[in-house]
Amino acid sequence: MVERAPDVTYALVQDFAGASQAAYDRLSAVGGEEAPSGLILHAAGPTDGGIRVIDVWESRAAYEAFQLERPQLPSGAAAAGPWAGPGSEELEVHHLLGPPPRRHLPPG
Repeated sequence: MVERAPDVTYALVQDFAGASQAAYDRLSAVGGEEAPSGLILHAAGPTDGGIRVIDVWESRAAYEAFQLERPQLPSGAAAAGPWAGPGSEELEVHHLLGPPPRRHLPPG
């Protein structure tokens, strides 16, 4: 594993094999609508094999604080439905560019 600086922008890409959009929506409802402190961007959508979630955080510390603040999410994952995973990849963000994120983009 690569040693990471604590104040570097942090991204986490997770693939939930076998997850449906309905299962993601149930899990999202457990997490709530309010963006947690330190979250820059959250994007989720279908893949050929399930759901991919991409989160960008101000730092790994911000992500870890979120994990401690919202302990209900692991049990929410079980309630959302059975699926394998998640498979995940972490990375330090070298460059991030774009407008402020919008919430809940309409389908299509």
